[in-house]
Amino acid sequence: MATLGSLAINLTARTAGLTKGLGKAKKSIGGFGKSLRGAVGALAPLGMPLAAGAGIAAIVREGAGFQKQMSAIQAVNGATESQMASLRAEAERLGRSTAFSGREAAEGMEALARAGFTVEETLTATSAALNLAAADGLELKEAAGITASTIRQFGLDASNAGAVTDVLAKGAASGLVNVSQLGNAMGFAASAASLAGKGVFETTSALSVLSTQIGADKSGRALRSIFASMAKPTSEAQAQLDALGLSFLDSDKNIKPLATTVDEFGAALAGMPAGEQMRILNTVFDKQTASAFGGLMAAGGEELRRVEGDLQGAGGFAADAAETQLDNVTGAFTKVKSAMSGLAIDVFQTIKGPLQSGLESLAGWIGGPLTEGFSIMAQGAVGAFQWLGETIGSVSGWIKDMVTTGFVYFDNFGLVWDQVVDSMKLAFIDFINFVPKYFGKTINAITSMLPESMQTKLDLRIVDTGFLDNRMAKRATELRTKVDDAIAARKAMEALESKPEPEAPKGFDQDTLAALGGGVPGGAATDIETPTATSETKTPLTAALAGSKEAYSILNRAMKGEEKELRDVQKNTKATVGELKDLNENFGDLLDKFEPEFATIGA
Repeated sequence: MATLGSLAINLTARTAGLTKGLGKAKKSIGGFGKSLRGAVGALAPLGMPLAAGAGIAAIVREGAGFQKQMSAIQAVNGATESQMASLRAEAERLGRSTAFSGREAAEGMEALARAGFTVEETLTATSAALNLAAADGLELKEAAGITASTIRQFGLDASNAGAVTDVLAKGAASGLVNVSQLGNAMGFAASAASLAGKGVFETTSALSVLSTQIGADKSGRALRSIFASMAKPTSEAQAQLDALGLSFLDSDKNIKPLATTVDEFGAALAGMPAGEQMRILNTVFDKQTASAFGGLMAAGGEELRRVEGDLQGAGGFAADAAETQLDNVTGAFTKVKSAMSGLAIDVFQTIKGPLQSGLESLAGWIGGPLTEGFSIMAQGAVGAFQWLGETIGSVSGWIKDMVTTGFVYFDNFGLVWDQVVDSMKLAFIDFINFVPKYFGKTINAITSMLPESMQTKLDLRIVDTGFLDNRMAKRATELRTKVDDAIAARKAMEALESKPEPEAPKGFDQDTLAALGGGVPGGAATDIETPTATSETKTPLTAALAGSKEAYSILNRAMKGEEKELRDVQKNTKATVGELKDLNENFGDLLDKFEPEFATIGA
């Protein structure tokens, strides 16, 4: 069986272009190996079990996720490098000291940035948003969104983020509502409340009380309608208010506190039948709003004041609630998880430079030599299928020609068979050219994907198709020339044989010659002997045909000799194809060596 050494030569001596490409691939892989060793070296002082691939994967996953999230923040707020350093440090601090990871803290920062917060405002408000999320078990992104929306709708400064989150957390705890539901209701009511001159405390207390009366999902829209009706009552509503001696406005034309209005309505409607009370409320408000205001009346103004007072004293409530949520075994595991996440991010910061450089080098190798190698393989496959299609077409042509010719020259089957043999010879010559051109190049393409250092270690070389390509192509050209000459000669002979032999000219008999005054040219009288045809008589045409037959016999013998040479070439080709097949079989074994050698590629 042929060895790799007998079928290969060094690529550098044959293909300079591909050698250059493999040199780049080697350099890229070497860079990746160097970067990977640098990353491992950075991890070594930490005493981490680097053999644990899962641990390394977790570090890369956590660190890369954090890095990606920080890039998303910068894409939104356009922070400078120094500002990003501050944001990154704050996110890492929060990831180590809260129930959330550094990546989750960065997600909260992104939500604040999308709400229009500056870098400084984001740094101020992120911690408060984390406390709000932990206090009620929210997703950090949602808590940050609620915080940002409430601050903006009431026109507050970001420095009030801590107070806002305390009020929201306390308000949710005071009613039949959670922070998410209260935040959703606040989204409907906050703008109208702010226009009516109401603050966060009064609005939150009203929503908290309403949630116990009509449900959290309706409280936001209902409170918005109440404030809109108080700000601009209809003419019919104003007439009803005048009749009762009521007003939504104080002496300064400001909308009265909601608790005061509830008390005044309660006093004015006291003692009236329930139906009359409902008619008056439906006149001052619309039907749905009247039901909500009736709920506030049922709770009473004093309840609104109590809840609002509790909210004003809720400083630090969100942070305390967050700590309470973690005061258990599950919370302890959460803290450990956050601390490990912070550690993973710290480690990743150390190795991210070499790792990113190595991955970029690997990407360059994949996009360069590897892609080029597969492209060559694809071209070879296309060429193979193209040759197969052409060969099938040729076979179809042989059959068609044989049948057609068989009907026309049924009496001369030998000529038909000669034409079939000629076509087979030419097709075989084409196959001789095909083998080194495509099969060898495919093997070369696969080999060229490997770095040169690995080829040396695996005793692998690029297959030299030159000895096949040059020798067989030259021999195929010679054979084609001889076959073409032989075919042309035989066709010429067949054309001559197919022409009818012309009849010999008929001469005048002696009497006619004498009557016309004819005789021997020159006047010399002599007897003319009329030739008689015999079996030995040869005309120039028959001599030519005999010569053609002799030439055909010579050509036929020559072609038989060429057939022998073709058979020899066929045997050599089969042997060569066998060697290539052996190479192909051995290539699988080489690939098995690929994986253990990969770790030392850049060595």
